[in-house]
Amino acid sequence: MNHHNHDHNHTKNELSFKEKLLSLFKHWIDHNLSHKENYLTWAEKAKKENLSDIVLCLEQASELSDKINQKLEKALKDLS
Repeated sequence: MNHHNHDHNHTKNELSFKEKLLSLFKHWIDHNLSHKENYLTWAEKAKKENLSDIVLCLEQASELSDKINQKLEKALKDLS
């Protein structure tokens, strides 16, 4: 067969597509939580500097991270 349509053996160590997605969803959820915490930490620092517009932006970014994680958690649940 040519290189576009060929057979090859998979080793037992390779993850299936579903396993890869499960792993990625878990990683992305954790990663987003880390970003959310950073946004809130910096929002507190910005608040001390009286940067109310920046505080609002960072708090909104935190909320968006929550919404993204809700979607990822649903996908993770649906795939499991």
